[in-house]
Amino acid sequence: MHAKSSANQFEQALCELARMIGLHAERHDENGVGPDVLWLLPNKVGFVIEAKSRKKEQNALTKEEHGQLLVADEWFSEKYPDYTSVRISVHPQNRATKAAVAGASKALTYEKLSELIADARIVLTHLCESKLGKEDLILECDRLLGNSNIRFDKIAEAYLCSFEEAE
Repeated sequence: MHAKSSANQFEQALCELARMIGLHAERHDENGVGPDVLWLLPNKVGFVIEAKSRKKEQNALTKEEHGQLLVADEWFSEKYPDYTSVRISVHPQNRATKAAVAGASKALTYEKLSELIADARIVLTHLCESKLGKEDLILECDRLLGNSNIRFDKIAEAYLCSFEEAE
């Protein structure tokens, strides 16, 4: 994921990141229905993600953009009735216009996304460079994840931010 990625490349990279850290990921946005990206966590939580990868740093989340996230969340509720959703906008900052009324949604800012990628890279690099057998590798993975924020039950708290009203 980098500044020159197309929206499609960025969304695909979000799917691949989720898979690398052990989550199930899907892409669903078809004609404006469904989220750009969906991360399904093992605890029956779905991260319903709208990615604003081409957004300028100074621009806040708008009412229309938040509306897209709300529509994606409605789709998710219909398709995955046994799951709880977390609405997420990948956004340069955790700022939203007053009209967006985004208080119940979360931002995955570019800064926090970079932290998530860096944390995943540390764990994956350590595992890839180890010369452990299968059983020991599983134990080492569990140990590393126990101390990491990339665990499914820590991601939201470690990397997601509440939206604040832009001035």
